[in-house]
Amino acid sequence: FLVGCAGFPLAWMVHLVSGLLFWHLGYDVLLFWEIGATALWFTLWVLLLTKNIFLLALWLPLFVEIPLRAALATYYMGFTAAFWLYLFVSFMIIPLTNAFSPVMKAFLAVYTVAALLLIASLPAFHPPVAPLDPSWELFFMVSNLFSVAAVVGTVLFLLQTVVLRAEVALAREYDRAEGLLNNILPDPVALRLKDGEQLIADEHPEVSVIFADIVNFTEASAKLKPAELVQTLNLVFTQFDRLAEKAGAEKIKTIGDAYMAVVGMPEAQDRHAEIAVNLAIEMLAAARKASDQAHFPIDLRIGVN
Repeated sequence: FLVGCAGFPLAWMVHLVSGLLFWHLGYDVLLFWEIGATALWFTLWVLLLTKNIFLLALWLPLFVEIPLRAALATYYMGFTAAFWLYLFVSFMIIPLTNAFSPVMKAFLAVYTVAALLLIASLPAFHPPVAPLDPSWELFFMVSNLFSVAAVVGTVLFLLQTVVLRAEVALAREYDRAEGLLNNILPDPVALRLKDGEQLIADEHPEVSVIFADIVNFTEASAKLKPAELVQTLNLVFTQFDRLAEKAGAEKIKTIGDAYMAVVGMPEAQDRHAEIAVNLAIEMLAAARKASDQAHFPIDLRIGVN
């Protein structure tokens, strides 16, 4: 779609300029063709921007208009004018679009090559109807070569832009998935899961578990707005997360105003009970200190098992 939106204006501008040149040279048939082709490309461009007609917009110009234009121009002016070069644009688009099935791509590739060979053989069977003088032959050959190169370069540049955008979006989604995974699971467990382990069930014979909840939270929360409630919980639990990470504890989950962490897993610790008790004392102090910024006085009930 992006290629079409940018390539179509370039195409109808090429037709418009060619039409002016044919008018100057007195090639009325080619002039009328360019007028019709300009209108076709412009109309398909407008429709492509407003409606979902991608396949029609791809079929008509690439595999009908371009081959017929190349054949007509070669028939009138000869092979040297190089209007057959535009068939390379059609041929290049075939593998770059996902709009066609593999069978259809193979058919279009054979069709485009056959059209090129047929057009190239036209001068052998019929001399040009209105041959150009050498200077105009050179002009059209160079201008057509430049035009095709510009179209091909534009398409490749846009495709590279699309690929880079997709890679950036993919990397962003990957980082987001990584963050979610690491937020749900301990880092060592998340790493094992990404490495392909299907069943992770480790035994930890000695751990200490910390349970904490806010005293009188239900009554206090009934008086708060939702935003104030979330702000208060975020203030407290952010402090808890920082203390848990410092102590080497692993947060398991939060449920409402309840906070659960464990010491001694996934990495074993000999002093797990001592660490858990010290962490609980630090959590009490942090909660009381957070009361100065919270919307109600915060005190904790903490259990260590």
